[in-house]
Amino acid sequence: MQYNSIDMAAHIARICIIKNYNYNNTKIQKLLYCCYGCFLAKYEKRLIDEYPRAWQYGPVFPRVFNYIHKKNDLMEREPITLSDEYQNFLNDIIDVFGKYDAVLFLNGLIKKVLHGIKLFLNMD
Repeated sequence: MQYNSIDMAAHIARICIIKNYNYNNTKIQKLLYCCYGCFLAKYEKRLIDEYPRAWQYGPVFPRVFNYIHKKNDLMEREPITLSDEYQNFLNDIIDVFGKYDAVLFLNGLIKKVLHGIKLFLNMD
């Protein structure tokens, strides 16, 4: 099952709140991209119903970007329910990447941790 990209972005924002990680539109985009890629690698299926696009400062999910830009409140979205396995998987990814701010993502953190993702997914 693919989840709605905006609903998943809201879910990620809720996880950030619970874990006391700051977030903004840019960081949500980067965390969503990390979750999307790791999920695709592990389960061989897409997490959400939207493809990332290559924008100037990194990958972006346009519907999510536009929603946050216009509404500026992901918390108005209804919470989604994930299986324990998927929820634990996303929690682990956000534990790895959520502690970094969006500027670090923009400065190439994603490239630097690709090896770490491979290790995390036992793909080496």
